[in-house]
Amino acid sequence: MIFIEGRSLLLFALIPVILLLHLLKLRRGDRIVPSIMLWKELVRESGSNAFSIRIKRSLQLPLQIAIISCLTLALARPVTTAVTPIKGEPLLIIDSSASMAAHEDGGTRLSQAKNIARSIIRSLKPQSVTLVEAGVKVKTLVRRGSDPSLIQKVVDGISPSDGPCDLRAAIMLSFSEKMSAIALITDKMVDISSLPDRISNRLMIYRVGKGRPNYGITGLRVAYDPLTDRELLSLTVAAFNAPPRRITLWVYADDKPFLAKMVQVQEGSPGRVTIELNKRLATRRISLKLEVKDALDIDNSADLILPPHDKLRILLVTGSERTGFFLERSLRSSPMAEVRSVRPEGYLPGSGFDLTIFDNWVPPELPQGSFVFINPLSGLPSAPVVRYRPDPVILNWDRTHPIMRGLDLSGIRVRGMLEMEMPSWAIPLVETDGQPLIWAGEDVHRRGLVFCFDAFNPDVTDFPLRPECPIMMENLIEWFSNVRYVAPPWVRVGRDITLNTISYSEVNQLEVVTPQGRKVKLDPDRPVFRPLTRGIYDVLVNGKEVGRFAANMIDSSESDLSVPTGRTVQGEKIRVTLSRRELWKWFAIAGVLLMILEWWAYHRRR
Repeated sequence: MIFIEGRSLLLFALIPVILLLHLLKLRRGDRIVPSIMLWKELVRESGSNAFSIRIKRSLQLPLQIAIISCLTLALARPVTTAVTPIKGEPLLIIDSSASMAAHEDGGTRLSQAKNIARSIIRSLKPQSVTLVEAGVKVKTLVRRGSDPSLIQKVVDGISPSDGPCDLRAAIMLSFSEKMSAIALITDKMVDISSLPDRISNRLMIYRVGKGRPNYGITGLRVAYDPLTDRELLSLTVAAFNAPPRRITLWVYADDKPFLAKMVQVQEGSPGRVTIELNKRLATRRISLKLEVKDALDIDNSADLILPPHDKLRILLVTGSERTGFFLERSLRSSPMAEVRSVRPEGYLPGSGFDLTIFDNWVPPELPQGSFVFINPLSGLPSAPVVRYRPDPVILNWDRTHPIMRGLDLSGIRVRGMLEMEMPSWAIPLVETDGQPLIWAGEDVHRRGLVFCFDAFNPDVTDFPLRPECPIMMENLIEWFSNVRYVAPPWVRVGRDITLNTISYSEVNQLEVVTPQGRKVKLDPDRPVFRPLTRGIYDVLVNGKEVGRFAANMIDSSESDLSVPTGRTVQGEKIRVTLSRRELWKWFAIAGVLLMILEWWAYHRRR
């Protein structure tokens, strides 16, 4: 049983007041009367004002207490849920994603789910059940347990997670042919179209929650503006089933407020705000908080670690005087780069630069870290030259890659290119009627970009004379600048991220320290990490802290608290076996009947 208006239960405090009224006896004044025959009752009650040790037997006291109890319960609006008994050995899956922490009916959606789970468990005696929690991580809490009290204790210990869940994965990973039914308790739409029939036919969905108005942060982006030398923080705030509203956004630096802005939000038209942050705030924790009271608290705040933006130190090794002029000029025009140019004989590997560009020359050994090769005539160790191809035709380019953002390469003339065997870790950026003209890629030890033609030689191509050239070089500098940071400013809870260790020549030990202080060791050759909770994470390389990042619950599907209606999902029928009953009417009727009875008892005594 849950209470929609739980605060009304405070009216039970009136019961002690009624007891005090029955305990307290007032002093009676002296009166001269002809006879005391009719005043014996008064004589017995005469005495000093005091609290009586014994309460006089009276039908009115229990009736008045019962009236207060019934009316209080009626105002609290109790609700009971009923479930259809399940036969056999079922699989019980409880959704513990972030949206299950939404407040409603005097509790949370997760508390409603727990009540349903307890009802199911009580109906299973003495059958066994497998209990699974579907949060950011799928957890099997009980496997074929048959002790109802023990299973209910496990259910009581479930708490909402800080991110989304994958219900389909939870079902597929936990299902067994021995299970007679799958009882799924959730507030979400369930797509069962991709589930096998043997699973979907056993699926029973118990819906919790009602459509609730909510506001939340649904987008967060950090970008560096080299013209103003400031960080630009872009924030998106959305309204879900909520009226238009102006919300105050507070910005904190290491928990100290320094800025407040108003955001106008309405459903279907998210509010967007841009904040300029000084570079002096680099490496500090920036917190964003919406001053709003709604059903879900977790999406009203977000954190990030502001990255430092120093200039990218570039070493240009050019083996061609013809192309070096255009290449060096396009690099030096960027305010985000610091360029040094040397000839091949002056190149020293491991000289401490962030990016090395080899123009028409290939060193004896491929360097670690970040590199760009332009027209590598002798080929690369992992990408040999197959043949020279004259007059290639550009067919397509990857418009989604950061290097290719905002470029239009149609009509660019190229007189010849090197057809190279692209390594497995690379992806094509510009495709021709033969091999890729430009490709890029990265692994744990390096990030690279290869131009398979003399891209800055005006005798070979008109690319250096077109506006796409400086745009592409600016994108290139920004893409390689991100390698210097071991992690992005923030990530989503429950999403895998790959830590950047390219800038470190030797990584023997890689660890991540969670907000709870627990150290998680990672494989340096596969530095993939999945944050499971919100907060600030520290990254350690060889025992030394090299960076931090924040994990947030920024997910519009979790912030949208509307509950799917209907009993079909993409044409598939689902058995919904949950019913709700409000009991306030019965308590109100009982209270009225007791008031009539108390009135009768009072007048009967008189």
